[in-house]
Amino acid sequence: RAGGGATAQALSEFQAVADRYGSTVSGTHALLFIGNCQLAQGRGAEAEAAYRKALGRAGADEVFRSAAQRGIGAALFAQGKAGEAAKAYSDAAERSGNPMQADDLMSAGRAYAAAGEQRKPLAPSSES
Repeated sequence: RAGGGATAQALSEFQAVADRYGSTVSGTHALLFIGNCQLAQGRGAEAEAAYRKALGRAGADEVFRSAAQRGIGAALFAQGKAGEAAKAYSDAAERSGNPMQADDLMSAGRAYAAAGEQRKPLAPSSES
């Protein structure tokens, strides 16, 4: 867990971008980095909120949507919500054009196992 000065500085700068350019692509992308910094600082609930905000602004960009969904999964897992995290990772894996589909499927499986849930084997969609 990194919460040091560099992460805090990066968080501050990404927040400035999001505040100043929030309605632009760059402002929306800054939300992902805000979530990443907050997650690195152990602030899972705040990271989840940033990723959800990013997802809400993602529009039709499926790669960005999958990244935001993946962040939600990581933030939920960090909060001890493994079952919810597994669902978020699965949702990310199902997005068309997701370049991280295999990683998302592995993360979903890991989260389902942590939640003690038995699930059918996860497999990549035929679209990817």
